[in-house]
Amino acid sequence: MAYGRAMDTALQSLQTAALTGRQREILSLVAKGFTNVDIGELLGIARGTVKNHVATIIERLEVSNRTEASTLFLQAELQSKNGGQTSRRHGPRIAVLPFRSAGTETCRRYVAQGLGEAIIQVLTNAHRLQVLAPESPRRLQEMGLRRAAIGRQLQATHIVQGLITFSGEQLRIRISVYDCADDSELLVSEYPCTLQQVFTTQAAIAAAIAARLKAAPAEDSACPSTAHTEAAHAFWRGRFFWNKRTPEDIVSSLELFQQSINASADFTLAYVGIADACHQLGMYTGMPTADIFQKARDAAQAAVQLDQQSAQAQTSLAYSHMVFDWDFERAEQGFRRALDLDENYSWGYAWHSYLCMLQCRFDEALALVLRAQDLDPLSAPLYIHVGHVYRSRGLYDQAIAELERCIEMEPLNIRALGWLAATHAEVGQFSIAEKYIQRAIELSRRHPHLLAVLGYIYGRMGESGRQQALLDELQRRTESEFISPLFPAMCLVAGSDHAAAMGYIERALQQRAPMLLHWLCDPMFRHLSDQPGYRQVAEALGLPVIAGQSGL
Repeated sequence: MAYGRAMDTALQSLQTAALTGRQREILSLVAKGFTNVDIGELLGIARGTVKNHVATIIERLEVSNRTEASTLFLQAELQSKNGGQTSRRHGPRIAVLPFRSAGTETCRRYVAQGLGEAIIQVLTNAHRLQVLAPESPRRLQEMGLRRAAIGRQLQATHIVQGLITFSGEQLRIRISVYDCADDSELLVSEYPCTLQQVFTTQAAIAAAIAARLKAAPAEDSACPSTAHTEAAHAFWRGRFFWNKRTPEDIVSSLELFQQSINASADFTLAYVGIADACHQLGMYTGMPTADIFQKARDAAQAAVQLDQQSAQAQTSLAYSHMVFDWDFERAEQGFRRALDLDENYSWGYAWHSYLCMLQCRFDEALALVLRAQDLDPLSAPLYIHVGHVYRSRGLYDQAIAELERCIEMEPLNIRALGWLAATHAEVGQFSIAEKYIQRAIELSRRHPHLLAVLGYIYGRMGESGRQQALLDELQRRTESEFISPLFPAMCLVAGSDHAAAMGYIERALQQRAPMLLHWLCDPMFRHLSDQPGYRQVAEALGLPVIAGQSGL
């Protein structure tokens, strides 16, 4: 029996308690990427015992290997979180599966991916339909689920599939729409075109889908122009690299977004692409931030000037107001405006949630990010953000649960590993914390942020010598690369030299380091709340002062 066809049966085995409590515990650790040796050390049992348990798990779940077992575990977790209930919604809820194309050439892959996302945008913006973000359907399809199972998992009412066949410069696009209630085929349409014309077809395809679902006709002002053919090709190639989310690929996407603007200076989405790429580089890669965030804000402002009705543009500009200008009032207005324009834009909810978290509006933050998760239920970054909200509120068990779900989906997700390590440290689970952070450091080639987290963990453990060795490494590296002052501050915050930690934080304030916003409200840095300079820094940022931690 094929893996995709066997998945429902194996999932039922998992949900009907075919495994013992110990086996479930081991499967949870396998899904997080731990080796048999790691699991044995964490549970205090022999490696051979772990190996036997894993073999039994694979046999009882009727799968072939630990990877397939991990996938089923994730599916059970997601079903448990959803409660098996269908949400109360009005109107269609559509999942667009990744479009398929013959061949593996990059050109064909970016055309297939780009056309699918372009159709999603037209369905959402022009026809006001609720369409799930593309990451969740893609992830479920990669896991081997059949169409009907994907529909159930995402609580979708309809599924759209696309197949693109190439013959030289000629293409044929086949679109199918299915009713998730009985998996019946509601629509089959074909669209012949040339490669150059492919990104002029999305309006016609979206109109056919909307008409079949009896949705509102498109608003003319929301339909994409057919005058941006060359710009669209460059933009969707950029999105192809952007979706990989590595620093190198984000830099490549920036170059392609600029090519898109060079081809059509009024192509709004290309400016949004530049803004979002610069935001990512500024926040997560350690680049000096002033220039990169100025470029992001300029691009976001240009996007809004071109199209004030674009929720993506409004969200990007609001994000710049939040992390670069520290103008939270304008950021709030921007996020609200974006969600008024598109109530189904998941990242509008996510970034508005981030602002609420910074301002200690935790109930609002959680409600907003859970709405984002409803629209993109398998997004790894959203699981990380839910974990941040719980962590910032001091609800560490809930934070760990969300971050572990992310690791179950993406065992090599460096950000999730780092924050999971820090959160285990907050509850005194230092051996688990050290395993997670060592794995993240190895994967990241000793990224300074993760070295700082390890320094914090060593400080909590009372390992002052090892903590100092990491601080020395960070200081040596400042001679050859940019190291944010926040990293040595994190190393020091769990030790006794809080005055030195505050000195680094004040330097980060002078540099307008964007991550200072997040870190100042994080439990790690609340250990400094009794320091004279802490209140001044919080007031300079416009953030509330939060009571410190005890028990160091």
